Amino acid sequence: MMRRTKVFCGFFFFAISTAFVISLITIVLKNKKTNESYQKITSSIQNIMSSFEANVQIGVMSEGVLLKDAVIKDLENREYMISEVVTSPKLILRYSFTGCEACLKNEFELLETDMRIEKSNVIVILSGGNIRMLKAFNQQNTHFQFFLSENLLIPFDDVGKFYTFMLDSSLIVKDFFIPLQNASRLSKVYYYAIYNKYFKED
Repeated sequence: MMRRTKVFCGFFFFAISTAFVISLITIVLKNKKTNESYQKITSSIQNIMSSFEANVQIGVMSEGVLLKDAVIKDLENREYMISEVVTSPKLILRYSFTGCEACLKNEFELLETDMRIEKSNVIVILSGGNIRMLKAFNQQNTHFQFFLSENLLIPFDDVGKFYTFMLDSSLIVKDFFIPLQNASRLSKVYYYAIYNKYFKED
């Protein structure tokens, strides 16, 4: 089972990396007007790629982490051990209030319109805010369960970017995935695979 999980995770990191590189090449080709601008673009791309590769490495480190000591808060500021909330397979969306809100809304739209995963099986855990902000966010997106936690004890938390993963009663992070802005097709493939693996009835 562990080997299958690693293969699943590895596939999505490879797919994301490929899509990311293709998008950068497209930017270069579209903007290669002068040698000076080309140099600026390629330098910028090198910096972005370096940062992206570091994020992927941290993402791989996040796969398989045990979250038994993680604490989350609900809309009423009540604290729970994450083991009290996740007793069956759940898709976790991890988002910081300081992150890319458009990225999160895009994933919401996919889950609400195109995917087969029941809303009760989706948990959104936010950071970088307070209960008032959590309630306001929940009013705009009432279809999912919302919680607050400043530290899930996952290495990728330190990156501050939006990510998703699966969690069940074992509390082990599985099928870690980093959604990319303007890459909805990858997210659709991921959610479809998650549905087939965890939620599809035989």
